[in-house]
Amino acid sequence: MYRISRQLLSINRRFFLLYLFLVLPLFSRAQQTYALSEVLQYLENKFQCSFSYADRTVAGIEASVPQECTTLRECLDVLQQKTRLRFTLLTNRSVVVSKALDAYCLRFADKQTNAKITNATIQVQDSTYVSDQEGKIRFIPHTLATTIKVSVLGFVPKVIRPDTVRTCQDVFLIPTVQKLAPTIVNQYSIQGIDLEDDTSLRVDYSDFGVLPGLLQPDVLQTVQAIPGVQSVNENVTDINIRGGSNDQNLILWNGIKMYQSGHFFGLISAFNPYITQSATLIKNGTGVRYADGVSGVIDIRSRDSLVSSSVYGIGASMVQSDVYGMVRIHPKISLQLGGRISTNRWLKTPTYDQFFEKSFQNSEIQNGEQTSDDQFNFYDVSGRLLVDLSDKDKLRINGIQIRNRLRFLENQDTNSEILSRESETQQQTLAGSFRYKRTWNPQFQSSISAYGSRYVLDATNADISNAQRLLQKNEVLENGIQADLAYQFAPAVKATIGYQFNETGIRNVQDVTNPNFRRSVKEVIRSHAAYANWDWRLFEKTRLHGGIRSTYYSKFDELRVEPRLSVSQTLGNRWTLQLAGGYKNQVTSQSIDVQTDFLGVENRRWILSDGRDVPIIESRQGSVNLIYKRKGWLLSTEGYLKRVEGITTQSQGFEDQLQFIRTSGEYDVYGIDVLTRKAWKNWNVWASYSYAENEYTFSTLEPPQFPNQVDIRHFASGAISYATPQLQIATGLSYRTGSPFTNLATDEIGPEGTIRYASPNTSRNSEFWRWDASITYLFLDKKSYRVRAGLSFFNIWNRDNQLDTAFTVSNGEIIRLDQKGLRFTPNATLRFEFF
Repeated sequence: MYRISRQLLSINRRFFLLYLFLVLPLFSRAQQTYALSEVLQYLENKFQCSFSYADRTVAGIEASVPQECTTLRECLDVLQQKTRLRFTLLTNRSVVVSKALDAYCLRFADKQTNAKITNATIQVQDSTYVSDQEGKIRFIPHTLATTIKVSVLGFVPKVIRPDTVRTCQDVFLIPTVQKLAPTIVNQYSIQGIDLEDDTSLRVDYSDFGVLPGLLQPDVLQTVQAIPGVQSVNENVTDINIRGGSNDQNLILWNGIKMYQSGHFFGLISAFNPYITQSATLIKNGTGVRYADGVSGVIDIRSRDSLVSSSVYGIGASMVQSDVYGMVRIHPKISLQLGGRISTNRWLKTPTYDQFFEKSFQNSEIQNGEQTSDDQFNFYDVSGRLLVDLSDKDKLRINGIQIRNRLRFLENQDTNSEILSRESETQQQTLAGSFRYKRTWNPQFQSSISAYGSRYVLDATNADISNAQRLLQKNEVLENGIQADLAYQFAPAVKATIGYQFNETGIRNVQDVTNPNFRRSVKEVIRSHAAYANWDWRLFEKTRLHGGIRSTYYSKFDELRVEPRLSVSQTLGNRWTLQLAGGYKNQVTSQSIDVQTDFLGVENRRWILSDGRDVPIIESRQGSVNLIYKRKGWLLSTEGYLKRVEGITTQSQGFEDQLQFIRTSGEYDVYGIDVLTRKAWKNWNVWASYSYAENEYTFSTLEPPQFPNQVDIRHFASGAISYATPQLQIATGLSYRTGSPFTNLATDEIGPEGTIRYASPNTSRNSEFWRWDASITYLFLDKKSYRVRAGLSFFNIWNRDNQLDTAFTVSNGEIIRLDQKGLRFTPNATLRFEFF
């Protein structure tokens, strides 16, 4: 036994010595560099393979022995990164080594039109690259991928073998044949606005052009470049879609219904454009998954795809500063963050002064006896977390906070003593949502989403002369859940069913001292909706989107049924006919009790229908659109009819004899929207014209019929733009007839200081004219960053445009209050992007 042990020990010593002489030298070699030919010989012995190469290819190149790799492919990847040679694995045992590896260069273009493709994505194992503004991708592969996978939305995917790539090779992609929801018109008015076959218009901010007077793609300002959409009071958030009031629009941000949409109390939209991918405007033919919005829908969406690499941006203008980031946390997790803040915290600019004057004219801050220490600021913060749980499961989580704050001191000189009291108003929103979507198979998809939001508008008004303090508060709490099932029966047939629950609670508070008075009213409405939709493409030229939505309001024990339909018919190669119509209902609206509420800054408060004094608002509308397009020319002519019932006088903002009358009625509007556009090379010219007649009917008033507050009979605009990847220029004109107002019947004051008015809205303000221009220039475009600067000029003619007229009594005299538009307002911006 002892002899056997000694023999085993002797054998182990021999193996140990062999290890010292063979294995350790190899380990030592791994820590040093050797001639590449020696390293390849080592790999040939280790993996029983063979390398083919010319001596001059590997001459003078040194490398260390790859140790972390466990397979031949992994070792070749390591050597390719270190030596910059091309290693082509022909079989499992044969490798070809070729000359030093240059950067690949691919140029992507549409095979049918030869147009460059700026959003092509290629995947080389774990690395992703995106084509630039010239449609090119330059990259050096760090892995031995046997294929390069190419994918572009709207084109057939393609696979490229790396060994076939030549210097700046052209890669032509074939457009896919869309079976449902194709684009009828690309670049409807300007670059980035497309007309879909369901009659909606989609704004793509990743490919957006420049608008006259704008330096950034303000989400709510851009939709006003579409005929039939305007703002009578020149506030970007007070959007009038075909004669409707602003509260009749459904504004969604990533599935959340927004009750606050602007900064500067209406002059700037509250949605960061740099993390916004698209906005869909629906004037008619609304899909059945949308509730509310009897006049229109603006559906704002952030980017829904993961980023392959992080992108950051920072910029400033003469009104605001912003920062954003799209962060790649993990190959399957991305984070989008953005924030903006008013620049007047550090610097007051002429642009800020013009915005301030426009926002707060005829308000407490300007009409008070003495005010000082005026402070106004705003900010918004938004974020979106994108998680691809698997190839079939996607989770999206969103959050947003918006805030406006105005503070000032009201002063009064009493017995040689100055008394000061602080007044302020705040408007803020806090909201969040999530959406989970699963693709079970190519035909079947499901999704579920939920959101919650809180909107608050409150004001404290100190009245020194009456030793009084007035506190007002308008609060909206809302939450909802929605579930959808979609099934593709055939390439041209798709059905969707869904359920939606909403709970909306609104509280209005008024608290007064001297004498003490407090009133708090809270209303809650819960609704359950079921809907079904059918998308059908017939004979390749007819596309039909139709559905029905049934909503049950538990508070009223009432069921409302809403059929909706849109049809698109291609007539030959140049003409398209679109028909749309539908019913919609809405239970929220805005009310103005007194024009001086909330310091006169934002005097509208949200209220709920009660089934009596405030009915459920109902709309019925239909439209016909005829489109002609040929060789860059576009002509669109759309006629429409709309009736909206259940509106109240307090929701219309009357400032005349109807201001304190409470009754309900309706309005009817019919009109036509015309757009013509010509695009060629880098130029784009467009012009639009809208004619509309908009009339109220209040059966209990005298007269029962009179023009609507937003009855703009004629509206015309036109612009010309020039765009290259570096330079963008746009200039344009806007014209409209004056808005209606109620004039005086006599200059004499009636009993108890009342004003004697003429018939409502029978007078007109002066005509509106405005000339705007913008220019942006990309003066640095490097591999890892770019710098862009811009200038804009709003109302270049400096016209004193009159938007509205009202009257009030002060010290026994009638005072005329004119609401003016923005005067000449320049702006400048500087932006940095890093990637």
